[in-house]
Order: sequence, then C-alpha cells, then structure tokens
Amino acid sequence: MVAVQETHEENYRHQVVVFLGDLNRVQKSLLELQKHKRDVLVARNFDEANEVQLQEENLHQQLQTLLSRRQDLLVQMRSKGFAGQTLKEVCSHLGWDREPETDLLLKQARQLSDSLRQTSWGTWVFTHRASQYYGSILELIAQGGKKSSIYHDGSSMHQEPSGGSLLDASI
Repeated sequence: MVAVQETHEENYRHQVVVFLGDLNRVQKSLLELQKHKRDVLVARNFDEANEVQLQEENLHQQLQTLLSRRQDLLVQMRSKGFAGQTLKEVCSHLGWDREPETDLLLKQARQLSDSLRQTSWGTWVFTHRASQYYGSILELIAQGGKKSSIYHDGSSMHQEPSGGSLLDASI
C-alpha cells in the first residue's frame, strides 16, 4: 500500500512539474506579447494590433485550459488524500517545494503572474487614457471647437473618472 501511495505521489509530482512548466511557458509568451502590444499601440499600428489581439485571445484560451487542468489535478489529488486547496499548498505539504526544480517553477510562476498583472494594468491605463483623450477630441470637433454649454469644473473638456485610486491601491 505504501508503494502504491509513493507511486501516486511521484506521478502527481511529475504532473505538477509538467503543469508548472506549461503554465510558465504560456505566461512568458503572454508577457512578451503584452509588451509587444504596448509598442504596437504606441506606434498606432492598428493592423498589427488586430493580429496581436488574435494571438492574445489564443494565449488566454491556453491559460483557461491550464486553469481547468489545474482544477482537475487538484480534485484528483484530493480524492487520493493529498491535502491543499492550491498546488502551492500541496507542494508545501508534501515537501515538493523543497526540491530545486519544483521550487524554481513555483517561484517563476508567481513572478510571471505578478509581471503579467503589472503589465496588464499598465496597458489598461494607457488605453483608457488614450480613449479619454480621443473622446475629448471628438467632442471638441463635434462642438465646432466651442466649449460645452454644460457647467462643470472649468476645464475645457469633460473627462470621466480614470480610476486612479483603484490603481494606486493595487500597487
């Protein structure tokens, strides 16, 4: 019985290592694509931006598939008696995180996730502010260069809240 448990444990450890490798590969690709997307948007190359959008959707689908795979793996492991709500908890509970390969993969996954979050926020802020700017320009054009007859804070153009406090709170 102990040999069967050890076989299950080694099999699941291998599956976790493969999963983390796949996750890191997709996250690296998405991070590189996010940086390229920002460059394309700054250059206002909208044809290439459409291509990048398709690539981004493909990578997001791959991430969704990986999340589903992760959930299935956790369910299987719990059914075999392994404790933990996350792969990190399972690895910690079983001591797998003390193995250099697994530890490195776990750290890379966390680092890539944090970098993706930061890059995504930066891209969101950039596109949101650009949208506000172009919206203001279109409003000015639509009004023939005249100020709106609506009273407001004295600025020449109406601006929507940018959500800066939410961004600041998340950093």
